Amino acid sequence: MFQLSSAFDAWRVHRVALNTDERNAQSRRAIERLGAIFEGVRRADMPGQDGSVRNSAAYYSILHAEWPLVRTRLEDALAG
Repeated sequence: MFQLSSAFDAWRVHRVALNTDERNAQSRRAIERLGAIFEGVRRADMPGQDGSVRNSAAYYSILHAEWPLVRTRLEDALAG
């Protein structure tokens, strides 16, 4: 939470982007639980180990306007 708080409260950024491997369902669920909004998957982005072309990352973001709700969720989760 500290990094998000620094980004939004100290640095006053408009947006924080997060990404994870498209296939990493556990990481994607964790990012979604934060309150980040799914933006899409970068398609046909890189070679797979088998020589095929694979999708690479699932992208999410949290906007400055969304931060108060996200902060409340995080604080509640950490307190609970």
